[in-house]
Amino acid sequence: GPFDTFLVGGDRAEVCDIKFSNDGKSMLLTTTNNHIYVLDAYGGEK
Repeated sequence: GPFDTFLVGGDRAEVCDIKFSNDGKSMLLTTTNNHIYVLDAYGGEK
């Protein structure tokens, strides 16, 4: 199963892609409705 799940800004679109920073502390998500999020990779906070 997943390591963790969380909602991002109330966005219910599907995630298209996830990229992690070199140090693994941040992640960049893109969604099917063209939103881009940079989040803490451990807790999902913006």
